[in-house]
Amino acid sequence: MNDAPIPTFWHWFFRGVAKKPGYRRVANAWGLFHLGLGGVVAFVVDVDFQDLAKSALLPLMAILVGLTFSWAGNVNSIMQTDEVQDFLGRKGGPLEYVYTFQLCILINIAVICAWCVPLLNLPYLLPCETRAPVEGAMAALLFAAVSLAIRTGWHAVVGSNMLLLRKLG
Repeated sequence: MNDAPIPTFWHWFFRGVAKKPGYRRVANAWGLFHLGLGGVVAFVVDVDFQDLAKSALLPLMAILVGLTFSWAGNVNSIMQTDEVQDFLGRKGGPLEYVYTFQLCILINIAVICAWCVPLLNLPYLLPCETRAPVEGAMAALLFAAVSLAIRTGWHAVVGSNMLLLRKLG
């Protein structure tokens, strides 16, 4: 049994354990894709963010969180098999998989919180002439965050499927 201390999620996120730091999973070329997509959607779609958050995006995020948690249960059982333990030893260890799932959950929670902000009806602190560009940038960031959450949720499912295929193969 290994008595070495287990690195925390934040250690993995900022420094990495066996591979690159965890933030590099979202701060990469795909981040530019999400920002670009968010900008295009914000420019094309004229929508009331309160209505959108209530009727569509918060339920969507609940589905993404549910999918991620359901697959996490499968991963827990699969990761305990000998075949997958051997495979994980070659691919950065179980911390890479566990913390990647945790990052997915963190992103989903952050996106849900970000989309709750329009529901708060906060007063404007900006002068009227600067509101439009700031609102456009915020809309782009909100849509980019949804794109990122969908991508990381998909990758969590793909990761668990790869472990399952390794177990069955």
